[in-house]
Amino acid sequence: MKALLHEAPDLKAGLEKELNRHFGRKWTLTGIDGHVIGEKQGFVCQIYRLVLSWKHDEEGGADQPLTVIVKFPQLAAQTELIKEIFHKFDEAATKPEEQSSHHFVIRMHNDECLFYSLLEGSVPPFPLATFYGLVDIGKPFKMLLMEDLTGSACLTNDLLHGLSDEQVYSVVDALNVDVTVMLRAGLAEARKMTSDKMSCDEFDVIESFLSRNTLHEWYVTTVKLMPAVLVHGDLWSNNILFERNESGQAGNKVKALIDWQACCIGSSLEDVAHFLCGALSTPRRRAIEEAILQHYLTRLIERVGPMPQLTLGNVRRQYRRCFRQNAYMLLSLIPMLIGNVIDTNVPDGAERKDELISRAVNACHDAMSFM
Repeated sequence: MKALLHEAPDLKAGLEKELNRHFGRKWTLTGIDGHVIGEKQGFVCQIYRLVLSWKHDEEGGADQPLTVIVKFPQLAAQTELIKEIFHKFDEAATKPEEQSSHHFVIRMHNDECLFYSLLEGSVPPFPLATFYGLVDIGKPFKMLLMEDLTGSACLTNDLLHGLSDEQVYSVVDALNVDVTVMLRAGLAEARKMTSDKMSCDEFDVIESFLSRNTLHEWYVTTVKLMPAVLVHGDLWSNNILFERNESGQAGNKVKALIDWQACCIGSSLEDVAHFLCGALSTPRRRAIEEAILQHYLTRLIERVGPMPQLTLGNVRRQYRRCFRQNAYMLLSLIPMLIGNVIDTNVPDGAERKDELISRAVNACHDAMSFM
């Protein structure tokens, strides 16, 4: 907690201001305490769960949040592998003042802040932690202030055992709400608000590669089959909170999708492909894939009505294009994931490692068969 207050000495005043703005009150915050959560679950952020103390003689005290989550860029204390990757990133930058890993991390955080601001009050309500505001701490970024869901929701430890069918369908339905919000609001409005801040450099690299080989024609004929929306960009099981069941474990219903640092404008099937590619074992993914695409299309048409692009053929072709991209990306990320996000220092560590590699290799085999 001392490190946090050193980073943001005026944190208490900033929290009080943003929470009063959100709730429309004039409460007095008397104290804060807290600790880091989510360690080893990400590379570029620091997350704290804060316990708040309020002045008790004010009206509406029952509404006062007693705990909140704050999130901000992690610019130090990364693992050795991440330090090495960022060092190579900096060496390759042609404009160090704009393209350094430092600026990259801040930009990702600011993208997430922008996303929460954009979706605040959306209809239908999007499965997110409630956004309370952005706390100004006098830096090139602001702290993201959110509802604390640790008591009502949790992650799944699914790498070996996998998500249940009910959980998979709940995730797809949550993504369907995202697409519904974007299609109703209009992508033009999203682009106006995001400007060029959500551009994804890695997609530029992929485009450049595709333009020089025989995949290009196939790629460009599928890229515009489905409407473009804001996509999560990193949707796998560690970024999905499920409602806790009676035993305190992850239930079948999605509570919130988290960690929107990689959000960008892209295909409406991008997140579905990313999720199925990395979150399910190969046999289960292959068995459920077609039914998921049909379910996705049916639910989307129910929400937004018929559209010329919304056909099963278009959904399938766009999914396969997105799946190819995610399969190759998953394979390339294995050295970064193992031992960092995927903990192998556990009794079933070897099995977890083998399962991840198996998913990535088989995804690449399937991606080639989609051509």
